[in-house]
Amino acid sequence: MISKRRIPRPFGMKSLFERKKMTMNTNTPTLNSNWIYSNLTTARQNYVDAVLKYADLIHLDCDKDSFTRTELRAISTAYKGKRWIPNWITHDAARRAGRGEFYLPEVQEQYLAQNPAPAEAPVEENAFVTA
Repeated sequence: MISKRRIPRPFGMKSLFERKKMTMNTNTPTLNSNWIYSNLTTARQNYVDAVLKYADLIHLDCDKDSFTRTELRAISTAYKGKRWIPNWITHDAARRAGRGEFYLPEVQEQYLAQNPAPAEAPVEENAFVTA
């Protein structure tokens, strides 16, 4: 019969959780100021345009600067018929916003250029809402 008694780790040996915590990237990623739509190549601009075009199809909010791998796979499938996300996004370490998230501020830039925020109507002092 095998004993269920916990065997202690040798002195100095860390648990798997503690080792993962030690090797995790603790740097907070920041957006690069050169990531603007006009700096992209034509093929990359086409992908950003595809994100905006197919956003309604997959119920994607484009008013943000980072996108998940799942969202980008859905866009790639709708755009090219293949689920592969372009390498210029996934293989650039600076574009990683976190695990499975990538920075694409160019999408937000184009979205805001196409859909300017509506001007707020002035609120009167004595105005009240009736239900």
